[in-house]
Amino acid sequence: MRLTIKHLAKIILAFLLLIMPGFSFSQPLKTDLNLVIAIDCSYSVNGVEFKLQVNGIANALVQPEIMEAIKRGDVGRIGISVIQWSGPAIQEIVIPWSVIETPEDAQQIADQLIASPRLTAEGVTAIGSAITFSIAYHDQAPYWAERRVIDMQADGTSTWSRGVPISKARDDAVNQGIVVNGLPILNEVPYLHHYFRNHVIGGPGSFIEIAKNYKAFKDAIQRKLIREIEGVSLI
Repeated sequence: MRLTIKHLAKIILAFLLLIMPGFSFSQPLKTDLNLVIAIDCSYSVNGVEFKLQVNGIANALVQPEIMEAIKRGDVGRIGISVIQWSGPAIQEIVIPWSVIETPEDAQQIADQLIASPRLTAEGVTAIGSAITFSIAYHDQAPYWAERRVIDMQADGTSTWSRGVPISKARDDAVNQGIVVNGLPILNEVPYLHHYFRNHVIGGPGSFIEIAKNYKAFKDAIQRKLIREIEGVSLI
């Protein structure tokens, strides 16, 4: 076989790639953010309120402002997943880890989300267990990101006697470099935002975004996602 200049150049390039510091053929795709969105499906959430959460998230994902925020990132893509949760052992993955890099990506995830039924059984409000589940699911992400976030939304306080204690779950997340942000929906518990600040959120730059009721959820989740994507805290 005759070794041409083109063949020699390819061999040299391959060798240089192999000796580059940190190079690996198995390097994961890099994202600016890996985000788990956790939807409250506990007893206090009826069918209409569940759909308002789902439709609000789906609507937010396809807004131009969200894509603009994504494109301002260093790599211009994020990893995202969505779970439903209620009782201590009741968590379901609705949207497995997916990448949003283009408007088409966002639309596909939004369509999947809207088409997904309520998968969880109704149960108590086990926020701590939902955080613990989200931590484990972060570890399964096929993408690498410097920022990892759990977006916890709920319309009530955690049932302290059931599941993982909320303070332990939050601290476990923070100790593993995962930020927990909160979206309290105040339709039933008017002081819930204070509860979220004291017990739910944690980590550098963690914050809450308040929805006064379920009708206000759509705008609140859009504001929250933009802040999370951009890494902006306005506590």
